[in-house]
Amino acid sequence: MDVGNSLTCKSLKPLLLILPWFGLNRFRGSNGGVIQGVVIVIHITCYTIFGVNVSWCLVGAEKTMDHKNIAIYIAILLATAMRLIVTLYGMIFVPSKLHMIITACDQLRSNPWFYLSYKKLRRFTKVMVIICVIACIVLTFSMIFTSSIITNDYICVTASARRGSLFYWTTTVNAFPAAALVFGHKFILLLTINVMCKIVTMEFNACNTEFRKIADSDVTFEKIQMIRKRYFAITKLAEQVDEFLNPYVVLKIGVSFTGVCLYIHALAYGHSSLGILLLWCGWLILAISEMLMIFKSGIALNESVSTYA
Repeated sequence: MDVGNSLTCKSLKPLLLILPWFGLNRFRGSNGGVIQGVVIVIHITCYTIFGVNVSWCLVGAEKTMDHKNIAIYIAILLATAMRLIVTLYGMIFVPSKLHMIITACDQLRSNPWFYLSYKKLRRFTKVMVIICVIACIVLTFSMIFTSSIITNDYICVTASARRGSLFYWTTTVNAFPAAALVFGHKFILLLTINVMCKIVTMEFNACNTEFRKIADSDVTFEKIQMIRKRYFAITKLAEQVDEFLNPYVVLKIGVSFTGVCLYIHALAYGHSSLGILLLWCGWLILAISEMLMIFKSGIALNESVSTYA
């Protein structure tokens, strides 16, 4: 079955189009392999240079570096490692899992009695993708003001070597595309988790609405069987979504929680200027917000399921 022309695929098109650019899926089409190869090379190159640079900072290359600032570099290294793992997962496993989810959604939507429009979901996805792209661009350009090109009050990961050296210019220039990938990866992954949970929540809520209508009318065995089959079909979809999102959620919560602890340590005991401390505060708030958004999506999904209990 070609899911590329399905109703669900068209509804999720804004999200599905941007996923491959951040290593969260594979490109489709005749030129997909070539584009995929270029994207993989860009990701590996940026993350490798960035990882080497952070490691260089970790061992004390920064002139103001001491052991009290190590927590920051450990947090950045953990986040970089997580993104490499998620990129590999997106390249290898995501296409088949997404295919199964889209197929299951199309089968659910094929029943006219329970037909659920995804127009609001499509608008939500489109708006959120635009917001994610704008936020990614703004935050990436904001990195310029913390780089050694603009100010002497810079963080080590933007310039860890002597000015003018090849390593200095390589790491400085690489910091900006790496930041774009980091921010884009962060926002699009959160959007993916939110959209997938929203789909299952919508299906459960729609099924519950129909169940209440049947309960308030003449209840027949055929209607009860129809609701029962629908419920188990949505439950199967929920299991597929859970299998798809589980690695993302585990890694995201684990790295974000660890990052929060390390950022708090750096804010409490690290040696940094006021500007850099404000930057760490921003990262701390972002990490907490990521966990809260994931918990919110999970709670909404759980509430939709618990209506049948």
